[in-house]
Amino acid sequence: MNSLFYAKMAVSNIRKNKKVFFPYIIMGIFSVMMYYMMVSLMNNDGIRKMPYSDNILALLPIGLWVARIFIVVFLFYINSFLMKQRLKEIGLYNILGMEKRHIAVMMFFENVFVFITVFVSGMILGMVFSKLMFLILMKMIAVSSVPKFQMEMTSVFMTGGYFLAIYFVTFLKYLIELLLHINISFSGTQE
Repeated sequence: MNSLFYAKMAVSNIRKNKKVFFPYIIMGIFSVMMYYMMVSLMNNDGIRKMPYSDNILALLPIGLWVARIFIVVFLFYINSFLMKQRLKEIGLYNILGMEKRHIAVMMFFENVFVFITVFVSGMILGMVFSKLMFLILMKMIAVSSVPKFQMEMTSVFMTGGYFLAIYFVTFLKYLIELLLHINISFSGTQE
């Protein structure tokens, strides 16, 4: 079977299971948006030039670490919920003759499509709202002259790398658990 078949099957599975995938995708988009906004503020040169920048730059990394912890916990939790909802479906594919490697390839494409959707949507929203967050921060500290807002590519790469790592690890966890479940639950139907 070629990869186009798996890609079509992955898209079909996402559409059929949209009630299950929807919370995962929404949480992912929100996570990417929030993470990008925080990283963007940390990497903004305009903040370094304003008064009290030392205090702000000292607090932002702490907030970023707290956000990282919550993001990982929520995405893993929602991913485990997604996996539990799909165990029967994946088991049925296995009973109908789909080999483990084919299931793994199909799941890889599902994960890739979800990641692309989440990352692109989250980055667009993050770029839009990071400017708003910057202006709110300037208003909160009552700066007389607002420094220029800049979008750094470093922030995009940091966000992309972080979420690529999370989605890769959740994919591996998802894959291992599903394939182990297939071995345990359906071992009597296959040799």
